[in-house]
Amino acid sequence: AFQGCEKDVIIVSLVRANRRGDVGFVADWRRANVAMTRAKRGLVIFGDPNTLAREESTWAPWLRWVRDNGLVLGQMPQLPEPPPGGPKPVGLAAEAQGRWTGTATSSSVGPATGEFLNWNEGEDAWGEDE
Repeated sequence: AFQGCEKDVIIVSLVRANRRGDVGFVADWRRANVAMTRAKRGLVIFGDPNTLAREESTWAPWLRWVRDNGLVLGQMPQLPEPPPGGPKPVGLAAEAQGRWTGTATSSSVGPATGEFLNWNEGEDAWGEDE
């Protein structure tokens, strides 16, 4: 586990190919965040793109980004188009919309307005005067 530990190169194995297309625990965006943000100089990710692309919020957008930036070694299969309106938000973007993901305190999560919270001085987290 590299929680908070940086290394020059991180190699991640996401080899979870199966008939159901289930990515299992790899679907958790927090695991992807930890894996991708601990490399100082290089990040190598091994995985089955056909399986990973089934996870629409984290891995499918990442695979499209990798493909679009020419960062793939080997053949990249045809990836599914993004869902209408884009992928579901994850992390802080989801929490700002009031979609609890379990990574922030409830005081930093506002109502599901689709907008980020206004943190102006003199206002609380809900945009009301204190």
